[in-house]
Amino acid sequence: MKDISKALLIGLSSRILVMAVFAVCSVLFTTTASSPVNPIPIVSLFSRWDSGWYREIAKIGYPLGTPPKGEWAFFPLYPVAMSGLSTVFLPFFSSVNALNLAGFIISNVSFFVSVYFFYKLTNKLLKNAKIAMASTVFYCFFAGAVFYSAIYSESLFMALALASFYYLEDNQLYKSVLFGFLASFTRSDGFLICLPFVVSALFSNRNKIKTLKLSLSAAIIASPFFLFQAVGYILVGVFPISLLARTQVWGTYPPLLIQFFVYPLQVHDKTGYQMLYTTGFMLMLLPIIYICFSETLQKSQSLHDLKNYLVNNSKMLQYWSYYISTLILVFTTCYIGSTIRYSITMLPIYWASAAIYGKNRLIGIALFTTMIATLIIGSYLLEINGYFM
Repeated sequence: MKDISKALLIGLSSRILVMAVFAVCSVLFTTTASSPVNPIPIVSLFSRWDSGWYREIAKIGYPLGTPPKGEWAFFPLYPVAMSGLSTVFLPFFSSVNALNLAGFIISNVSFFVSVYFFYKLTNKLLKNAKIAMASTVFYCFFAGAVFYSAIYSESLFMALALASFYYLEDNQLYKSVLFGFLASFTRSDGFLICLPFVVSALFSNRNKIKTLKLSLSAAIIASPFFLFQAVGYILVGVFPISLLARTQVWGTYPPLLIQFFVYPLQVHDKTGYQMLYTTGFMLMLLPIIYICFSETLQKSQSLHDLKNYLVNNSKMLQYWSYYISTLILVFTTCYIGSTIRYSITMLPIYWASAAIYGKNRLIGIALFTTMIATLIIGSYLLEINGYFM
């Protein structure tokens, strides 16, 4: 229990940092808020970019008719939760402010739930409390961690996905499937969390009943993606997935590296953004870099064993499959300004970071400093509606 409390305190310190950056930026810089100012000032600062889409879905639902509206690119669980919680605040605030407050509360409470399950999952997998705690630090202060407090679905998704993964490892399959099913209704790429169940089924092929249960579980968890596509097609004549990853400039977004070199960012400091995106690329690839080059770090037998465990253990392979599939999706379909946000789901990033810190404190501190700096810059950019979304 003491370790859980410490993990939650780490999460709290990260939220204090993010909110302090937002508060300072709101005083020092002129911002263009995407919604009316909430009577609780800190709430309106976290309503940016996609927050408006979630708010509109929560307020009026998905619009019908053709051409289909942009709301159909967003999955329903988060705005449904916003709509439900906002009823508590409607006697005191306008509908817009009540929805913003509901989204802010859901995101931040979900963040602490995700920290709880992240620590428990990591400790169960790695069987090392120190590495689990270090991983939690990197999870809480990762470059994209600002979105855990924004009126975005990231926190809710991570809370549900990590709960699903933890109960999978704890052999509580019914709970695992329930949380995985809900997570899949939260984000367009949520169906990918079925992959650990698929891999687990493949490694249990000698136990036909277990294989069947895990395969069925994977199908149930992936089903919300297909259900939402079917509903969208019936109601508006278009599969909602076709509305994702599109821009008026490109049509469908080209691969990420092409965007990096030729995308016409409408900002004054293109070089500064490229540096930010380069840092994001390196952080996303960190687990692969660690595996390839870890022998150049200070040798430690226990952490050498950890490397072997991260790579060779079948339990970890479940989460490597999720990491690789998400990485491919990001590099082939994602908008460059959203890559760091999408990478927060890549769990091996945090485990590799902790392993690097354990092997070489100097490199680990440099890595943590980079994450902190990027988190602060990202918080600033999100607050001023910069190209970080």
